[in-house]
Amino acid sequence: MRKLPSAFKSCVESGVLDDMTEAFPFSTCGTKWVGKSDMASMSSGSVSREQSKGNNNNNMNVLRGFLQKGFLQMTIDLANTGQPVDATRFAGVELQVLTNGPEDACPFHVDLKTNNGPRPYRASFALQRGEWHTVRLPWSQFLATSSSGTTDNSLKDASQLQRIGIIATGNDRKVHLALSNLRFYK
Repeated sequence: MRKLPSAFKSCVESGVLDDMTEAFPFSTCGTKWVGKSDMASMSSGSVSREQSKGNNNNNMNVLRGFLQKGFLQMTIDLANTGQPVDATRFAGVELQVLTNGPEDACPFHVDLKTNNGPRPYRASFALQRGEWHTVRLPWSQFLATSSSGTTDNSLKDASQLQRIGIIATGNDRKVHLALSNLRFYK
């Protein structure tokens, strides 16, 4: 039996975007996970829900594929109403992640799409291979993106957030990124 949209708890009430307890592709806040790649390159990949053997046997989303001068992404809307969320009572985004990709792993990013323009805000992070990491990204670390990369303009208003994406970028390499928890933190 499938839940009604009203049965899901808002991420701004609980702070939880996804704890991987719902049936895939649904998130804890009732939106659907989607895998994306850039259209201009030959990058390809997928997102699936699997059980972790090393993280208390919790469920995890796994982004895997192959990058060719582009990106792979797993993304969710933040509200099942289609409206932006106000996350100003939180300090930023926290995620529990693991990479089992090649030793020279590609860069990872979190993109936040707001209601205030076509381009997202991006924060980047690095991981050591084979270990679970808790990554905390404060709002001030999210920089506006442009066609030539990021700018110096940080996210100053977290009241109009629409979507979040966890992204791998790079050239000619395999990607394996697992996500077991995604939340706002105070």
